[in-house]
Amino acid sequence: MNKCGIYAIECIVNNKRYYGSTKNWEQRKYRHILELKANKHANKHLQHSWNKYGKDTFRFLWIIDTPYEKLLEIEQIYLDNNIDSFNINPIAKSPPSRKGIIVSLVTRQKMSLAQKSICNIPPNTLGRRHSDKTKKKMSIVQTGKKLSEDTKKKLHIVNSGKILSKETKQKISKSKIGCKSSPSSFKTGHIVTPEVRKKIAITNSLNSKGYYKVQNKWRVSLTINGNKIHGGYFILETDAKNKIIELREKYNIKRV
Repeated sequence: MNKCGIYAIECIVNNKRYYGSTKNWEQRKYRHILELKANKHANKHLQHSWNKYGKDTFRFLWIIDTPYEKLLEIEQIYLDNNIDSFNINPIAKSPPSRKGIIVSLVTRQKMSLAQKSICNIPPNTLGRRHSDKTKKKMSIVQTGKKLSEDTKKKLHIVNSGKILSKETKQKISKSKIGCKSSPSSFKTGHIVTPEVRKKIAITNSLNSKGYYKVQNKWRVSLTINGNKIHGGYFILETDAKNKIIELREKYNIKRV
Protein backbone atom coordinates (compact mmCIF):
# COMPACT_ATOMS: atom_id res chain seq x y z
CA MET A 1 0.00 0.00 0.00
CA ASN A 2 1.33 3.44 -0.97
CA LYS A 3 2.09 5.78 1.90
CA CYS A 4 1.17 9.46 1.60
CA GLY A 5 2.88 11.91 3.91
CA ILE A 6 6.19 13.41 5.07
CA TYR A 7 9.58 11.66 5.02
CA ALA A 8 13.18 12.50 5.88
CA ILE A 9 16.65 11.41 4.74
CA GLU A 10 19.03 11.64 7.71
CA CYS A 11 22.82 11.56 7.86
CA ILE A 12 23.84 10.08 11.22
CA VAL A 13 27.31 11.68 11.04
CA ASN A 14 26.22 15.35 11.02
CA ASN A 15 22.59 14.77 12.10
CA LYS A 16 21.29 16.74 9.13
CA ARG A 17 18.02 15.85 7.46
CA TYR A 18 16.40 16.32 4.10
CA TYR A 19 12.61 16.72 4.33
CA GLY A 20 10.16 15.91 1.58
CA SER A 21 6.56 14.97 0.87
CA THR A 22 5.17 12.22 -1.33
CA LYS A 23 2.03 10.34 -2.21
CA ASN A 24 4.04 7.17 -2.96
CA TRP A 25 6.79 6.61 -0.35
CA GLU A 26 8.35 3.43 -1.77
CA GLN A 27 8.67 4.89 -5.25
CA ARG A 28 10.06 8.19 -3.94
CA LYS A 29 12.63 6.44 -1.72
CA TYR A 30 13.78 4.26 -4.63
CA ARG A 31 14.19 7.39 -6.79
CA HIS A 32 16.33 9.13 -4.14
CA ILE A 33 18.61 6.11 -3.74
CA LEU A 34 18.93 5.70 -7.53
CA GLU A 35 19.93 9.35 -8.05
CA LEU A 36 22.34 9.41 -5.09
CA LYS A 37 24.12 6.25 -6.25
CA ALA A 38 24.42 7.72 -9.76
CA ASN A 39 25.77 11.01 -8.32
CA LYS A 40 22.91 12.87 -10.05
CA HIS A 41 20.76 14.02 -7.16
CA ALA A 42 19.23 17.49 -7.57
CA ASN A 43 20.20 18.46 -4.02
CA LYS A 44 23.97 19.06 -4.15
CA HIS A 45 24.34 19.28 -0.33
CA LEU A 46 22.70 15.90 0.16
CA GLN A 47 24.73 14.41 -2.69
CA HIS A 48 28.01 15.80 -1.27
CA SER A 49 27.38 14.23 2.15
CA TRP A 50 26.40 10.92 0.52
CA ASN A 51 29.65 10.91 -1.45
CA LYS A 52 31.71 11.94 1.61
CA TYR A 53 30.30 9.68 4.32
CA GLY A 54 28.91 6.78 2.28
CA LYS A 55 25.46 5.24 1.91
CA ASP A 56 25.67 3.33 5.21
CA THR A 57 25.57 6.61 7.17
CA PHE A 58 22.11 7.53 5.81
CA ARG A 59 18.66 6.55 7.07
CA PHE A 60 15.38 6.90 5.21
CA LEU A 61 12.72 7.80 7.79
CA TRP A 62 8.94 7.91 7.52
CA ILE A 63 7.76 10.89 9.62
CA ILE A 64 3.97 11.14 9.44
CA ASP A 65 0.95 10.11 7.38
CA THR A 66 -0.75 13.15 5.82
CA PRO A 67 -3.83 13.66 3.59
CA TYR A 68 -2.80 14.42 0.01
CA GLU A 69 -4.31 17.93 0.04
CA LYS A 70 -2.28 18.79 3.18
CA LEU A 71 1.12 17.52 1.97
CA LEU A 72 2.80 20.83 1.16
CA GLU A 73 1.28 22.58 4.16
CA ILE A 74 2.68 20.00 6.62
CA GLU A 75 6.03 19.80 4.80
CA GLN A 76 6.35 23.57 5.13
CA ILE A 77 5.98 23.28 8.92
CA TYR A 78 8.93 20.85 9.07
CA LEU A 79 11.04 23.10 6.83
CA ASP A 80 10.29 26.14 9.03
CA ASN A 81 11.27 24.26 12.20
CA ASN A 82 14.46 22.73 10.77
CA ILE A 83 16.46 25.57 9.26
CA ASP A 84 19.80 23.69 9.40
CA SER A 85 18.79 20.95 6.99
CA PHE A 86 19.87 19.62 3.60
CA ASN A 87 16.93 21.40 1.93
CA ILE A 88 18.17 24.19 -0.34
CA ASN A 89 14.76 25.78 -0.85
CA PRO A 90 12.86 27.09 2.16
CA ILE A 91 9.53 26.78 0.31
CA ALA A 92 7.66 23.49 -0.05
CA LYS A 93 6.56 23.08 -3.64
CA SER A 94 5.80 20.29 -6.07
CA PRO A 95 7.94 19.93 -8.12
CA PRO A 96 10.65 21.34 -5.80
CA SER A 97 11.03 25.11 -6.21
CA ARG A 98 14.26 26.62 -7.56
CA LYS A 99 13.52 29.94 -5.87
CA GLY A 100 16.59 31.35 -4.16
CA ILE A 101 19.09 29.20 -6.08
CA ILE A 102 22.02 31.28 -7.42
CA VAL A 103 23.13 30.02 -10.82
CA SER A 104 26.79 30.61 -11.75
CA LEU A 105 27.84 32.29 -15.00
CA VAL A 106 29.28 29.01 -16.34
CA THR A 107 26.00 27.19 -15.61
CA ARG A 108 23.97 29.95 -17.28
CA GLN A 109 26.16 29.70 -20.39
CA LYS A 110 25.67 25.91 -20.48
CA MET A 111 21.90 26.34 -20.11
CA SER A 112 21.91 28.92 -22.90
CA LEU A 113 23.83 26.63 -25.28
CA ALA A 114 21.52 23.72 -24.45
CA GLN A 115 18.45 25.83 -25.16
CA LYS A 116 19.90 27.08 -28.44
CA SER A 117 20.58 23.52 -29.57
CA ILE A 118 16.94 22.65 -28.86
CA CYS A 119 15.74 25.67 -30.88
CA ASN A 120 18.31 25.00 -33.67
CA ILE A 121 20.05 28.36 -33.03
CA PRO A 122 23.73 28.25 -34.06
CA PRO A 123 26.16 28.89 -31.15
CA ASN A 124 28.15 32.15 -30.87
CA THR A 125 25.53 34.17 -32.77
CA LEU A 126 24.58 36.45 -29.88
CA GLY A 127 25.10 40.10 -30.89
CA ARG A 128 26.20 39.18 -34.41
CA ARG A 129 25.29 41.75 -37.08
CA HIS A 130 24.42 40.83 -40.65
CA SER A 131 26.52 42.26 -43.46
CA ASP A 132 24.92 44.54 -46.07
CA LYS A 133 25.15 41.69 -48.57
CA THR A 134 23.29 39.31 -46.23
CA LYS A 135 20.67 41.97 -45.45
CA LYS A 136 20.06 42.43 -49.19
CA LYS A 137 19.59 38.67 -49.65
CA MET A 138 17.16 38.54 -46.71
CA SER A 139 15.25 41.48 -48.16
CA ILE A 140 14.90 39.76 -51.55
CA VAL A 141 13.64 36.57 -49.89
CA GLN A 142 11.03 38.45 -47.85
CA THR A 143 9.85 40.69 -50.71
CA GLY A 144 6.37 39.83 -51.92
CA LYS A 145 5.54 37.60 -48.96
CA LYS A 146 1.99 38.03 -47.72
CA LEU A 147 1.09 37.40 -44.11
CA SER A 148 -1.99 35.33 -43.34
CA GLU A 149 -4.84 36.90 -41.37
CA ASP A 150 -4.01 34.62 -38.44
CA THR A 151 -0.37 35.81 -38.43
CA LYS A 152 -1.49 39.45 -38.67
CA LYS A 153 -3.75 39.00 -35.63
CA LYS A 154 -0.92 37.38 -33.62
CA LEU A 155 1.48 40.20 -34.52
CA HIS A 156 -1.16 42.76 -33.57
CA ILE A 157 -1.65 41.14 -30.15
CA VAL A 158 2.13 40.93 -29.54
CA ASN A 159 2.77 44.56 -30.54
CA SER A 160 -0.29 46.09 -28.87
CA GLY A 161 0.64 48.47 -26.08
CA LYS A 162 4.34 48.57 -26.97
CA ILE A 163 5.97 51.93 -26.24
CA LEU A 164 8.66 52.78 -28.78
CA SER A 165 11.78 54.62 -27.63
CA LYS A 166 12.77 57.95 -29.17
CA GLU A 167 15.72 56.24 -30.88
CA THR A 168 13.45 53.55 -32.41
CA LYS A 169 11.01 56.20 -33.68
CA GLN A 170 13.89 58.08 -35.35
CA LYS A 171 15.10 54.86 -37.01
CA ILE A 172 11.60 54.13 -38.34
CA SER A 173 11.28 57.69 -39.60
CA LYS A 174 14.63 57.51 -41.40
CA SER A 175 13.79 54.14 -42.95
CA LYS A 176 10.60 55.58 -44.48
CA ILE A 177 12.28 58.57 -46.14
CA GLY A 178 11.72 58.28 -49.87
CA CYS A 179 9.27 55.37 -49.51
CA LYS A 180 6.01 55.54 -51.46
CA SER A 181 3.05 55.00 -49.21
CA SER A 182 0.67 54.81 -52.18
CA PRO A 183 0.76 55.15 -55.99
CA SER A 184 -0.52 58.74 -55.67
CA SER A 185 1.99 59.83 -52.99
CA PHE A 186 3.76 63.14 -53.46
CA LYS A 187 7.24 63.22 -54.92
CA THR A 188 10.00 64.47 -52.63
CA GLY A 189 11.02 68.01 -53.61
CA HIS A 190 8.23 68.33 -56.19
CA ILE A 191 6.83 71.91 -56.31
CA VAL A 192 3.08 72.22 -56.85
CA THR A 193 1.85 75.53 -58.24
CA PRO A 194 -1.23 77.30 -56.73
CA GLU A 195 -3.16 76.59 -59.92
CA VAL A 196 -2.46 72.85 -59.71
CA ARG A 197 -3.36 72.82 -56.00
CA LYS A 198 -6.70 74.43 -56.83
CA LYS A 199 -7.41 71.73 -59.43
CA ILE A 200 -6.44 68.98 -56.96
CA ALA A 201 -8.76 70.44 -54.30
CA ILE A 202 -11.70 70.60 -56.74
CA THR A 203 -11.06 67.04 -57.96
CA ASN A 204 -10.86 65.69 -54.40
CA SER A 205 -14.10 67.40 -53.41
CA LEU A 206 -15.86 65.90 -56.44
CA ASN A 207 -14.48 62.38 -56.09
CA SER A 208 -14.67 62.01 -52.27
CA LYS A 209 -17.95 61.13 -50.57
CA GLY A 210 -17.44 64.11 -48.23
CA TYR A 211 -18.16 62.40 -44.92
CA TYR A 212 -16.25 60.06 -42.62
CA LYS A 213 -16.50 58.57 -39.15
CA VAL A 214 -14.92 60.32 -36.16
CA GLN A 215 -15.46 59.05 -32.59
CA ASN A 216 -18.67 57.11 -33.39
CA LYS A 217 -20.12 60.06 -35.33
CA TRP A 218 -20.18 60.96 -39.01
CA ARG A 219 -18.42 64.22 -39.86
CA VAL A 220 -19.40 66.11 -43.01
CA SER A 221 -16.71 68.23 -44.66
CA LEU A 222 -16.32 69.68 -48.14
CA THR A 223 -13.37 71.56 -49.70
CA ILE A 224 -14.11 74.11 -52.42
CA ASN A 225 -11.32 76.17 -54.03
CA GLY A 226 -9.11 75.54 -51.01
CA ASN A 227 -11.78 76.59 -48.51
CA LYS A 228 -13.02 73.92 -46.12
CA ILE A 229 -16.75 73.89 -45.40
CA HIS A 230 -17.83 72.05 -42.24
CA GLY A 231 -21.26 70.43 -42.48
CA GLY A 232 -21.56 69.16 -38.89
CA TYR A 233 -21.66 65.79 -37.04
CA PHE A 234 -24.34 63.12 -37.45
CA ILE A 235 -25.12 59.88 -35.63
CA LEU A 236 -26.59 58.16 -38.70
CA GLU A 237 -24.64 57.74 -41.94
CA THR A 238 -27.76 58.42 -43.98
CA ASP A 239 -28.09 61.86 -42.36
CA ALA A 240 -24.46 62.64 -43.19
CA LYS A 241 -25.00 61.52 -46.78
CA ASN A 242 -28.09 63.73 -47.15
CA LYS A 243 -26.14 66.71 -45.75
CA ILE A 244 -23.30 66.34 -48.24
CA ILE A 245 -25.84 66.14 -51.10
CA GLU A 246 -27.42 69.33 -49.76
CA LEU A 247 -24.05 71.13 -49.68
CA ARG A 248 -23.17 70.04 -53.21
CA GLU A 249 -26.50 71.35 -54.49
CA LYS A 250 -26.05 74.60 -52.57
CA TYR A 251 -22.60 75.27 -54.07
CA ASN A 252 -23.52 73.80 -57.46
CA ILE A 253 -20.98 70.96 -57.28
CA LYS A 254 -21.63 67.92 -59.43
CA ARG A 255 -19.87 64.73 -58.44
CA VAL A 256 -17.92 63.01 -61.22
